[in-house]
Amino acid sequence: MNNTSNVTQKNSNTTKPVHMELTSFLMWCFAFGVVDLIVIIANVVTLVVFYSSKYLVRKRHNHFLILLAITDIMVGLVVMPLYLYQLVSWWTNEHNVLKNAVFDTFTAMDIFSGFASIFTLAIIAADRVYAIVFPLYHKVPPKGVYPSMIASVWVLSGLLVLYYFLSRVNIVPKEAFIYLLLISISISLLVICISYLLVWARVKCFAISHGLRGASFRERRLAELLFLITIIFVFTWLPFHVINFIFHFCKSPKCQPSSKLVYFSKLLHYSNSFLNPVVYSYRNVEFRKCLKRLVKNVTSQSKPLLTDKRERNLRGATRERKLLLERQEAFRRIVVKESRV
Repeated sequence: MNNTSNVTQKNSNTTKPVHMELTSFLMWCFAFGVVDLIVIIANVVTLVVFYSSKYLVRKRHNHFLILLAITDIMVGLVVMPLYLYQLVSWWTNEHNVLKNAVFDTFTAMDIFSGFASIFTLAIIAADRVYAIVFPLYHKVPPKGVYPSMIASVWVLSGLLVLYYFLSRVNIVPKEAFIYLLLISISISLLVICISYLLVWARVKCFAISHGLRGASFRERRLAELLFLITIIFVFTWLPFHVINFIFHFCKSPKCQPSSKLVYFSKLLHYSNSFLNPVVYSYRNVEFRKCLKRLVKNVTSQSKPLLTDKRERNLRGATRERKLLLERQEAFRRIVVKESRV
């Protein structure tokens, strides 16, 4: 993912750097900061819920959702802060020793976390097809299949980062690296689209062949969900990559993207990191039940101080009243006993 923010860096190397107005700059910083905060909170909550429930962790397909949350947390904790740093340094026109090192670190992490997320989404789609088309084999998969799939996400993402650094030192052509990114994003998009199309077709055929009641409603709900997943992926990722390829392959100044368009495309593709837990995890009924139970446990253990004092006062008053009733009962017994005598 050779960052399209190079538009600003390229301009600063050839002519004077392109500066935006202070208001516009602050608005972009605020937007990226808000998205960053939401990404961190949404994915940290997702991980906490998964690791607080052994039932959810035991399900193999949830391992992919945990992997997705980890990659998205990397975006929130590392990539977006570095991008904000680059944005501020470009705007203030600072030239320091660490500029190139920070830029390389940011780009490498951006490539790694971004494509790890993309590959994970593709694996989730393929796993759902496998579960629908071959349910018996999916229940008892060969040993080591799921760990191998998870490892492949990290390995492929790491190879893209390695290829990026090789292109930086001119060991491999930069155009070849861009083509590799294009192939990676295209194959992932095809896997996602074809997988969800097969899932919908399989469910529809099953409903028709068995004459299930209410099948049309379930099919419509499934079609809406799969359409939503695909549209979110395309809408958040495709603009960034289209701008990236235009920047590298169109040498004419007229077709170079503006800085605002670059920032908007980056904001869209970072937004995918907080939409992922909403679409994939929070829509899961079992996940929501665990989340509600976790919230209930946390709120029940952290009551306000005034409430605690009021409860202690009530318990003290109840204890005093009980002692008074016991004394009155003891006095009544003594009076009854003496009257009998």
